[in-house]
Amino acid sequence: MRREVLTWSDVDKLIDYLVPQIQGRYDSMLIITRGGLCPVVCSPRRSTSPTS
Repeated sequence: MRREVLTWSDVDKLIDYLVPQIQGRYDSMLIITRGGLCPVVCSPRRSTSPTS
């Protein structure tokens, strides 16, 4: 199995890359995590959407 070690700086950069791709208005969002909960919690804080 391939593994990558990411720093918090790497996680921040990835969140900054992903957030613009999921901008929009949603009724709901289903997120299935496997060790990915921290980026999920951090990403709405960067969103400019009025629903966040």
